Amino acid sequence: MDETGALNSDRIFGVGIVKCPTPAIVQRPFQLMRDKYHFYGELKWNSLNRKSLLPLYQEAVDCFFGCSEAAFACFVADKDKSDPVARFGDHWRAYERLASQLIVGNVSVGEYVMILADEYSTPRGVTFEEDLQKHVEEVLKRRALVGVCRMRSTGVDLFQVLDLLLGAVAYDYKLSAGLIAAAGKSPKRDLLAHIKAKFAIKSYVGGVRGPRLNVAEYGHPKAVSGA
Repeated sequence: MDETGALNSDRIFGVGIVKCPTPAIVQRPFQLMRDKYHFYGELKWNSLNRKSLLPLYQEAVDCFFGCSEAAFACFVADKDKSDPVARFGDHWRAYERLASQLIVGNVSVGEYVMILADEYSTPRGVTFEEDLQKHVEEVLKRRALVGVCRMRSTGVDLFQVLDLLLGAVAYDYKLSAGLIAAAGKSPKRDLLAHIKAKFAIKSYVGGVRGPRLNVAEYGHPKAVSGA
């Protein structure tokens, strides 16, 4: 699980998950891709600023698409339309509730999951992991989470794949909202087009659901039953 944007300052905020029962199927080709390009740093959407990096980033997301059981889901909040911070009181609680709704909407009946969450700085006294697990299991009315663990994304390739998939969704929403100029070229637009073609969709905006894709908008009437 990872987030994009800052709830206390950005208009577009998203929280997403990559769900994968056998992470090694994504991890092994990812490592081969690193060896091919001799690139061992962290891949992040915001770091894609040169055309020469595009093939590397495209192959990185292709590692996700090469695993048939891997799925991506996210919640997107446009605070100009529906502000979760205003609803839940502060951005720590808002993030927790968006994350818990996302998990609830993507845990299958009888399924048990382990949540690995990207490190997210919180004030002393905020017990994100325990609160997230408690809320998810209260809604599902059963023990569903094996545990919740936050860790840095620098050493976990699945976090980096998720960052690219989630970054593409946020970028599409920013383009639609006019927060990014519609004209011009950039490697991020090329990667966005590559990812949308892989999912066989034209746009994320408005929410979209597919066999391995679930994008829901915060505040949409159907969002609580989906991602």
